Amino acid sequence: MMGTMAWRIGAVVLLRCWLAGACSSFMMSSGDDSLATISARTMDLGYGAFSLAAVPRGQGGGNASSSLGYVGAYAVLEKFPKVGVEQVITAGINEAGLSCDMQTLEGSSYPPYPGPNARPVMVGVFCTWVLSTFRSVDEVHEALASGAAVVYGPDGFAQHFVVRDATGVSLVAEFVDQTTRLYLDGNDNGETGFGIMTNEPEFPFHLTNAQHLEWKLGLARPAVNTPGNFYPDERFLRLHLLKSALEVPSTEKEKIMQAVHLLNSVTVPPGQQRGTDSGSAEGMGDHTVFAFIYDHVNAVLYFRSAGNQSLQRVRLADLDLQAGSPTKTLAIENDLDWYVNAAQAFTS
Repeated sequence: MMGTMAWRIGAVVLLRCWLAGACSSFMMSSGDDSLATISARTMDLGYGAFSLAAVPRGQGGGNASSSLGYVGAYAVLEKFPKVGVEQVITAGINEAGLSCDMQTLEGSSYPPYPGPNARPVMVGVFCTWVLSTFRSVDEVHEALASGAAVVYGPDGFAQHFVVRDATGVSLVAEFVDQTTRLYLDGNDNGETGFGIMTNEPEFPFHLTNAQHLEWKLGLARPAVNTPGNFYPDERFLRLHLLKSALEVPSTEKEKIMQAVHLLNSVTVPPGQQRGTDSGSAEGMGDHTVFAFIYDHVNAVLYFRSAGNQSLQRVRLADLDLQAGSPTKTLAIENDLDWYVNAAQAFTS
């Protein structure tokens, strides 16, 4: 489905156009253990031709007996009609509640094509492979850490990944100096991570930077501003400060609404906003094309777009993901209601 040379060439062309992209993702704090595990992300680019695909078992890179169905966002290459590729999965969640997100990391350098004893995973199909194959962060970590699978590809892809599951643990996978670097982020206030990933520099920089901010906050009479621009380091710190100040939610709705508030803090409005581009300018101005909220316990995706800020819900249990079923799609910018008519809700 996605393994042809044309796909690989086309994906390189597409992702080279994403090098200035800026994205933010975060895991909500656990709080009440009876509540669902929630994470969220933004997709920030200069254009927004994205759709959702409901991919049944057996169509995402695994076999029908063992693979998982999933819902993922893919980029539609209307801007690049000659590259011979239709889609690259950039974000999504599978039936087991495992999510995978692709985000820009300038300076990435991938391992070479592996030998015969390892499974080669083209960087452009990383999320397809993860979502169709694995049920937990531990399984993905084991496959990569053991060398059973090796992610390879042209450095021009310039992407790193975060994988999350219902345990609340995240796996950050980065590729630097042709080596795979894996970080298990327990969302434990900096011991292993803060449950946040943005873009460059690499993950250890952001961890140290946030720990330094915590050191400042621990001083007598601290004076620390909330970072306000959209560069990766400031989005990371802003999310950390706001997330750590939230009250413990008592309902699932409250927890999801807290995630919405955090998304709002890093959502880039359309237009020529300052402090957004990580690399060379895209020419149209980075903005938040869409945002996802994942419910990892119940395998539910909530999404909104730049043109429709109302939350839309996709519960994977409501989709036909049986092997042999057709893949179905929905444009992220769609004709679903963008408001709720509240006139009839008034009471006397």
